[in-house]
Amino acid sequence: MNYIEKAIATSVISAAIGGLIGACSAQEPKILINQKMGEHFYNRGLERLEKRDYQGAIADFNEVIRRQSSNYLAYTNRCVARFKIGEIQTAIADCDRAVQLNPKDGDARYKRGNLRIYIGNKQGAIEDLQTAALIYQQEGNMPRYQDAMEKYQKYSKDITQDGNI
Repeated sequence: MNYIEKAIATSVISAAIGGLIGACSAQEPKILINQKMGEHFYNRGLERLEKRDYQGAIADFNEVIRRQSSNYLAYTNRCVARFKIGEIQTAIADCDRAVQLNPKDGDARYKRGNLRIYIGNKQGAIEDLQTAALIYQQEGNMPRYQDAMEKYQKYSKDITQDGNI
């Protein structure tokens, strides 16, 4: 390869590498912006949930999920907002999705357990409450553990007394 051919080859390789670096750099800010905006909507959703603006909270959690489809916390919190406006089945579906995304999310299991109590599914409720209690115990969250265990024991006792087990 002569000098001119080497110079051309070097230029072509440099351009290709530069293009790859540019493409990676162009993607990185988009990802960071998406994460930051997801955090913004998530935090605003929590504020709206606290202020009882359930429709606004749902809209914000929808946006988080649109940007970060694996954000199980957004599903868990959207579940609460949906329950508050009477959308029980979609609230349960949100808890189901949160549990799929993170099986060790005690809050999603606890909330789903309470929703199952609400609709009369005591067997499903006690399974969720027992699992939530175990997760809380492993995390060292004793107040949540005790609360989940109390509900678990109450509904386990109810089922046993009803003769369903």
